Amino acid sequence: MGYSSCCWLTGTVKGATHIVKGWNNNEYPHLAANEFFCMNAARRSGLEVPEFTLSENNQFLIVKRFDLTEEGQYLGFEDFCSLNGIGTAEKYDGSYEKLAKRIRQFVSPELQASALEAYFRSLSLSCIVRNGDAHLKNFGVLYTASNKPVRLAPTYDIVSTTAYIKKDTLALTLDGSKRFPTAKKLIAFAKMHCNLQPAKAKLIIEEVADAVAETVAGLRQHTLDFSDFKPVGEAMLREWNEGLTAIGQNS
Repeated sequence: MGYSSCCWLTGTVKGATHIVKGWNNNEYPHLAANEFFCMNAARRSGLEVPEFTLSENNQFLIVKRFDLTEEGQYLGFEDFCSLNGIGTAEKYDGSYEKLAKRIRQFVSPELQASALEAYFRSLSLSCIVRNGDAHLKNFGVLYTASNKPVRLAPTYDIVSTTAYIKKDTLALTLDGSKRFPTAKKLIAFAKMHCNLQPAKAKLIIEEVADAVAETVAGLRQHTLDFSDFKPVGEAMLREWNEGLTAIGQNS
């Protein structure tokens, strides 16, 4: 997995309510717009996401911080590298099965069912939009105090990496492989590791696929409106189409 989504510019200061994300356009052109449309698909699919918008020049993604309450209180946040006791360099080491286990370990019992469902929904989305960057640092938990519930953090940092790296793969292994899975493998994973019955898992995949399909119109229009975005936009459309076809949700 050669992709890295590290921002070359991230604007965030103490007390700031938003983060401004920018990237080197020579390396990954229009990554802000890429993430914008992937996050739109995430929101449409029913995932909790932070508020976000694309700058007028299409170069920056402005994201509202989800670790800061409306009252200005900071929430505790830990990503799954930290929760696994490993460094950032190891963020691509591990499996989605182990990540599900860690969710059950760290999320409060009363919130585990919804957390595992959200996790599976997010993973399904990454498989469809071909996001090869769903690594351990891109999942986390939020908490306020030691005696308060710990919950899964909102979904963030979803991008179509194969729009830049055609042969990119999953960031972590699933069923021992980093190949993007079929719907059958996803459903088996959901039953075994997310406590979801096959019918429910199938419904979630269908809902995510519908959300991606609904986002295509906006992505296609943006591709028509901005000629410099066209190569990336067309690549994203191809990859999304492949993702939908791979899970049998493309009509």
